This record gives sequence, structure tokens and C-alpha cells, in this order.
Amino acid sequence: MKTVAQVKWTRKISDQKYENGLEFTDIAKYSGELITGYINKKGFDEFDRRKFNRIILGIVVNFINAEAEIKNISSSGMCISSEELLPKDKITEIIFFLPG
Repeated sequence: MKTVAQVKWTRKISDQKYENGLEFTDIAKYSGELITGYINKKGFDEFDRRKFNRIILGIVVNFINAEAEIKNISSSGMCISSEELLPKDKITEIIFFLPG
């Protein structure tokens, strides 16, 4: 899948590792439906009080000039970890595959 996302938050988790919360700003309707279907198929924590259900993943996501790991994903965005600190509000293009 190919999407555009905006960095909503970032935090340092070790000397050379960061977590970034990304919100999808431009995602094809079909891609959003695939993500929602994947989450519903795999199951999620029904007691999670967030607006959108999410599941934990451990897959690689590619940016235009960097690589990261998706920690979790929802139909509205994802949390990634990487060695790159992404500035808040940065808009970035992301390419990733859902397992299966």
C-alpha cells in the first residue's frame, strides 16, 4: 500500500531509536478498507478506548529515504519505530505491505 501520512507525535525510546505516531492524510478508500478488514480478521483489544481499533504488527515500512518498523496500525494511522527522528507535522509518503 502507498499512502501519505502526517507525524502527529514523536518520542525517543533509546539512544538511536524513536517512535512516531503517524496519521494517514491521503489513503485510497480501498486501502483503508483493506486495513480495517485485516484488523477485524486478526482481532483487536476490545477494551482499547481509542477511537479506531488497532493491532500490533512487526513489519517493515519504507519511506522515500528511510526504513522503519510498524509497531501498530489502525484505519486512521500507525505507530512506527525507526532510527530517524521525524519532526512533528512532517508529511511523508509511506509504502508498506500487510502480511498475507
